[in-house]
Amino acid sequence: MNRLRRLAVPAAAVLLTLLAAVAPHAFRHMDAFRVRRVEVLGTRYMPAERALAATGITDSSSVFEDLDGWTDALRGERMVANARLLRRLPGTVRIEVIEAEPVALIRTPELRPVDALGRVLPIRLAGQNLDAPIVAHVAELDEDSIADPATLRLIAALLQIRSHDAALAHDVSEIGRAAGGGIRLRLRWPERAELLLPVVPDARTLREVRMALQHLRSDITQAKGRAVTALERLARMEARYPDELFVMLRPAGTD
Repeated sequence: MNRLRRLAVPAAAVLLTLLAAVAPHAFRHMDAFRVRRVEVLGTRYMPAERALAATGITDSSSVFEDLDGWTDALRGERMVANARLLRRLPGTVRIEVIEAEPVALIRTPELRPVDALGRVLPIRLAGQNLDAPIVAHVAELDEDSIADPATLRLIAALLQIRSHDAALAHDVSEIGRAAGGGIRLRLRWPERAELLLPVVPDARTLREVRMALQHLRSDITQAKGRAVTALERLARMEARYPDELFVMLRPAGTD
């Protein structure tokens, strides 16, 4: 009897495995498991309707159809960095999207957002508040991707800055090539302030820049009856050369 029980357990496991494999095919044509609801999560720039259309899911689809096929189709969208689809029985499919991130705005000559690979993203700028700096010069495109090496180097520099100092990257409003070599960053604040960096900003250089900015923030003087930090007077910071950093300030009391 004990031997029969031991045999029954593996047999039941095999039966459940077979049912799990066969059930989706058997249930696929049952109206009870037709897709009646689709949840789209994670979209900001991409309309949810576009994400749904990209999967190929229709009113006649079943939740037991191939999720991998729907997922691969959605990942083919340029705006999608990654995606996952889940079924919720009896009739719901959840679409979870991770969108490609716009890292800069390039001039073509109109402004267009691009991702870290230099691909133009299908984002309508009207009504959007993109936290991305503008590349100063006009970029060359090959179809819908950046073609000129100069712009690609600027995108790479932005990513390098973000990896070492996200706060500084957030403060960059424009990036371009500096006269004499290196890159020129225009900051959001202080207004009109410029930061000159090597073509490939390393962690040490960015750390020195961060320390210098912190020092300027703590250096306070009185101008026109109010306290003014040296950072507010920053005109240019030169950090292109190893072990050298120069700061140029506007006179106190000037706008």
